Amino acid sequence: ALSDGAAGVLAIKSSGGKVIVQDPNDARNEGMPRSALQFVEADAVLPANEIAGAAMRMLAVLPPARNR
Repeated sequence: ALSDGAAGVLAIKSSGGKVIVQDPNDARNEGMPRSALQFVEADAVLPANEIAGAAMRMLAVLPPARNR
């Protein structure tokens, strides 16, 4: 069974979204990011202190959301 986090990243990637996973070697609990990486190819694997900046850079190049 998928953990909540692994299921979440799988759903995001399946919907065309981007996923950043914390580097397991940087994580307090390395099992959580390793679980996510078993199920998806992350767009980035980074130490925690680099994730916010990477997310902001990714968001800066995404087209604006369309109103439904």
